[in-house]
Amino acid sequence: MSVLFIGLSGYSYPYVRVRCYGFADELRKRGVTASVLSFRDHLSGGLSELEMWDRGDGQKIAMNVRAAGRILRARPDLCYIQKIHYNAAAPYLLSRSGMAPFVLDYDDWDEGIECLFARRWLNRFFFGHERYADILKAVASGAKACVVSSRYLKERLSEYNSAVCLIPTGVDTGMFSPNPRRAGHEKVVFGWSGVVWGEMMLANVVFMLECFRRVAARLPGVALRIAGAGQLMTGVKEIISRDYRGLDIAITGWLPYERMPEFLGGVDVGLLPLIQKGNPWVEGKSPTKFFEYMAMGLPTVASRVGELSHIVSDGEDGFLAEGEDEFSERMGELAADADLRRKMGSSARNKAVGQYDIGALGLRLYAFLNRAGLC
Repeated sequence: MSVLFIGLSGYSYPYVRVRCYGFADELRKRGVTASVLSFRDHLSGGLSELEMWDRGDGQKIAMNVRAAGRILRARPDLCYIQKIHYNAAAPYLLSRSGMAPFVLDYDDWDEGIECLFARRWLNRFFFGHERYADILKAVASGAKACVVSSRYLKERLSEYNSAVCLIPTGVDTGMFSPNPRRAGHEKVVFGWSGVVWGEMMLANVVFMLECFRRVAARLPGVALRIAGAGQLMTGVKEIISRDYRGLDIAITGWLPYERMPEFLGGVDVGLLPLIQKGNPWVEGKSPTKFFEYMAMGLPTVASRVGELSHIVSDGEDGFLAEGEDEFSERMGELAADADLRRKMGSSARNKAVGQYDIGALGLRLYAFLNRAGLC
């Protein structure tokens, strides 16, 4: 049995790192011939993530032609398409032409932020439709099975396919593990990592900054560290310089995956604000950063929304909160109580190891593909 995982982004981005490279590794451990075709890593010639999204239609077609050649040469028994961006075009068209069947891995509700072809007739050629909603329905319906990262996405895709399996985007708990704090470290450090890719994420970061301001006004000796990048990160820096001067806030910038445990090793409390309750992208999100916080043994304050409401046992391995008042109050509780931080962090670590380690998730995927007769 051979499975070819096909993703748009590269190893440096969590959805492809976990849901392509990580899952492929786990299937290989169980005797499956599994490999990865990353458009960024293998077909782009070293483009950045942003450049991958900014490709013109001609460049997208060229990558799909090369991808089709690789698929035809590899002759996999099954293609595993991660997300419906332009990386799905070649494998989906080949499947419609009688080539390898496919599984759709859908870890975000991407309608509105999809990256397909600018020319509508190209979407019609590759996918049979122009509108993303119709393309999603067609691809999900045509898949042998779908793998999703949240209950919200399972409910939505179950409208199109009867074989849908929930597998969160987890973490390598061996690489992400608790580190002792350096000697002489006195401040309680809050941490956030991510990509500020649009106005929605900018609003979440500004919400976090305002909550931190509230905590800092009541509790001296707190700090905020941000590791991230994105189109609007310059705007974040300007906002901090203009509106949060005098607070201990520092932006590390983008860090490669291998350095993220080092960054989180200097953090006491993880933060994950997602304030757009009811937004499909937020409701369907299974954030990799949250599992990394948990694996590092960090207590986290997260928004009471979507999949996070199912992951966090509120008050045991983290806090769930809504609005600035409650969010900042929970941040203050953790900043003021080292014992509470240790207790919650330990519970979070245990849950990450037991339920969200990449090995456990890979076993779940293998079992699901077996039950579906695909592996």
